[in-house]
Amino acid sequence: PAGDPPPPQLEVSSSEAESDFADHPGHLYALALPPGRWVVEPIPVGLLLDWGEPPWRPDVTVAAGEVVYAGEAYVLSACWLPRLEIHDQMARDLALLRAKNPAFDASRVEKRLLRFRNLDGA
Repeated sequence: PAGDPPPPQLEVSSSEAESDFADHPGHLYALALPPGRWVVEPIPVGLLLDWGEPPWRPDVTVAAGEVVYAGEAYVLSACWLPRLEIHDQMARDLALLRAKNPAFDASRVEKRLLRFRNLDGA
């Protein structure tokens, strides 16, 4: 709707920013989002700029007041075709989040991993 802020754009893989993890590239994000269904929409860059319609669109639903862990989104590229995997790294990620922000209350977090739907949303 008009007046709503634009959805967040998150860097998945970047050679510009230092990784949050010692053993692989990536970043940990904690976002305050309004209630609703949130869909991951890829924004390809570089050689994958024109990959057409993505074969995946994972989503997660968040209710008012909820704190949701949606998982690790890991993008792989093989033969120039992207593949997205969702990994459950909740223990690792919440420990890192607590290390970065000791006031974070991990007891309120509900695990609800991103899930895949057909392109038509079914």
